[in-house]
Amino acid sequence: PPGIVHEMGSVKPVELSPLPEPDIPEISSLIGTPMRSNVFPVGHKIPRGRSPELIYYVEQLRSRNREERHQALMSLLATARGGIDMRNAIMQAGAVLPLVELLREMAAPGIQEAAAAALGILCADGEAAQSTLLRAGAVPALVRLLGSDAPVPTRAAASALRNLAANHNQAQLAIAQAGAVAPLIHLLSHSDRQLQAQAASALGNLAGDSSENHFDKQVMIAQAGALTPLVRLLRTTDSAEVREACASALRMLATNNADNQ
Repeated sequence: PPGIVHEMGSVKPVELSPLPEPDIPEISSLIGTPMRSNVFPVGHKIPRGRSPELIYYVEQLRSRNREERHQALMSLLATARGGIDMRNAIMQAGAVLPLVELLREMAAPGIQEAAAAALGILCADGEAAQSTLLRAGAVPALVRLLGSDAPVPTRAAASALRNLAANHNQAQLAIAQAGAVAPLIHLLSHSDRQLQAQAASALGNLAGDSSENHFDKQVMIAQAGALTPLVRLLRTTDSAEVREACASALRMLATNNADNQ
């Protein structure tokens, strides 16, 4: 699905055989300074297991120097685009917890944006990755970002929550319990079209049509006031991306639910 653009400058992620890609949000305009071109040598292969290079960059995420944190974060983001093996290696290197910690850097919205985008990419590969983010406390940190004054970190957080909620009942419940539903509904009226689309998609995924408590989640989201703004946005938007996201969310909320229909 459309989202935020992974533009990594001149960084060359480690080369691997082509693998199927999950639905990953794209991230537009990460942080300003260009990346070094030699983060990983061309042709270098990440070994199975824990990579010393990735462990180094994970450690740098906790550096006291903001530029070092930024450089490490961008290196990991570039590498995550290399496929599922690369994302697994980043997870094995222990990146998730320090990425969650970076979400709390209120004075650095660019770092918050990139950290949220990285978490969104990492949890796009399925249940094991999603569960790792849950255990690391990603949900409350991402939900707090939904209230950011800056639209780009907010968009990245909504996108990450969308991926985290996809087909994962425990994540859907945790996100709802953390208070995400109301701010996601509020974001439907934001002027940023991509932010509207991410918010609508996240609300749809929170309904979780494959879970036993699907009906209860539909009712909870509807009672929070999601239906009217979703229908209004569906009728008034000039964005095909937003229209598709709203239609999908409404379908998730209305399936086998006469009241919501």
